[in-house]
Order: sequence, then C-alpha cells, then structure tokens
Amino acid sequence: MIPDLLTLDTLVISQTKSFIADEFSISDEHGSPVGTVVQSTDLKDFFMGSRGLTVAATDADGTSTAPVLIIQDLPNFVFDTYEVYLPQEEEPLAIISQKWSFLKTRLSLTMAGFPDVEITGNFWDLDFAIASEGQPLARVTTGWTGLSNYMLGKNTYLLTIRPGLDSRQHAALLGATMSLDMLRAKKQDD
Repeated sequence: MIPDLLTLDTLVISQTKSFIADEFSISDEHGSPVGTVVQSTDLKDFFMGSRGLTVAATDADGTSTAPVLIIQDLPNFVFDTYEVYLPQEEEPLAIISQKWSFLKTRLSLTMAGFPDVEITGNFWDLDFAIASEGQPLARVTTGWTGLSNYMLGKNTYLLTIRPGLDSRQHAALLGATMSLDMLRAKKQDD
C-alpha cells in the first residue's frame, strides 16, 4: 500500500527542531499528519560536511510507521549533489545537482519520466519552480512562521505537485524539496 505522503499533491513541511539535528513534520493541506523527516546523526557526516535525511510515513496520530525515502548529501567541494533513495533500493530514485547561477539557486533534477528537470529559485530563494522542459511539475514556497522561528533557522515549506504524477515521482519531488533545505542550511553555515 502506498502511503498518503507519496500520493498527495499538497504537502506542508514544517521544521520542528533545528538544534544539533533537524526534524520536520509533514502534513496534508488540512493539517493532518502524513510524514516526518529526521536528520541522520552519523559521526562521519559531521566530519565530511554532509548529512542525510530519512522521510517516514506516519499514522493519523503522527507516529512514524515506516521509512519511505532516504536523502543523502554527497561529500563534494564546489557544487552540492544529493541522492534520493527508496528503502531497499540500491540505485538512486533521483539525483539533484547544484548548477552555477548568479544571485539565485539553480539545480538539475534527474528523475524517471521527465527529461531536463530544472529547479529554479527566485531572487530571495523563498519560492522554487520545478519544471521539465518548461512544463511545471511542482512549486516549493517558503512560508513565514514568525521572527523567533526565523532566528532559530526553522522553516516551513509548501510543496504543491502537479496532479497525475505517480508515487515515485512524488517521492523524487519530496526528496528535491528536502535537498533545498539541506542546501539552505549549508549556505547559512558558510
């Protein structure tokens, strides 16, 4: 059975913890919990400057039931690269690679079913369009959740996915969204 997390076209991803390890809750547009995201805390990640995230589906009470995605930040020196995996699969479901850009964020996304997928941020990197050959696939909007959350580095993202995409494509787009947060966190640390 496919979890709701990978079938809903609108997800609200709210950072609940930003000290030492990041955690997020994922809900549908009505506020019902559908998933959670937890940062891995491997010691090697600390020394390599990379990190990983595990996305899990939740029950109606918000309790994690099973991992559905793993996002890895690969060690690199210039342009960041992220890989998205489904549990029990050795090949990445999606690869997100940072591209050179002046004044705004640009990444490429390699995923099944769509060629030449680009992720482009606006000037402030608060809104991102994800498109394949100019055709919109998804939009990621960063919401304002107050000054205290801003100062603590906590973010809320609204992920809106084009209707009609399958669960693997939803997973790739959710992984890309979490990669944007990983990239944002790295930029803030620099």
